[in-house]
Amino acid sequence: MPAGSRPETLEELLAELPEGVRRQAFTHSSWVEHRAEAYERLAFLGDVVLSLAVSDHLYPRFERYGAGRLTKVRAQAVSGSSCARVARALGVPAELRAAAPEGTGRSAEMLVDSPIRPGSTSSSVARCSRMRSRTSSRVIAGRR
Repeated sequence: MPAGSRPETLEELLAELPEGVRRQAFTHSSWVEHRAEAYERLAFLGDVVLSLAVSDHLYPRFERYGAGRLTKVRAQAVSGSSCARVARALGVPAELRAAAPEGTGRSAEMLVDSPIRPGSTSSSVARCSRMRSRTSSRVIAGRR
């Protein structure tokens, strides 16, 4: 990516994360002494950022939808299963395995195999640092 440009896809974003944020984004709370060192705080912030980005994307495109219907569409786009699909497409399970400390083999595998956890990690990575995002399907495809 050229110097000074902003990441447009999640894949580009992951490549540009500062090492400290990257380490935190792929660290489960059971692997650290202090929970604040794990991805949960990033996911907390990221949930709001992702919701805002998806809302910003949906609102002008569905002018005839009411608040209830827009909320349902947004919920589908940011659901755990949607985030988990994005996470798998981006290789987040491999990142989690690599970040797992020695002796956590089974718990790392359980975390990776969970339909929710990789999505949570993916969302913490994606949500906290950028958000000119498109909906999940466009992000997976890497299209603008």
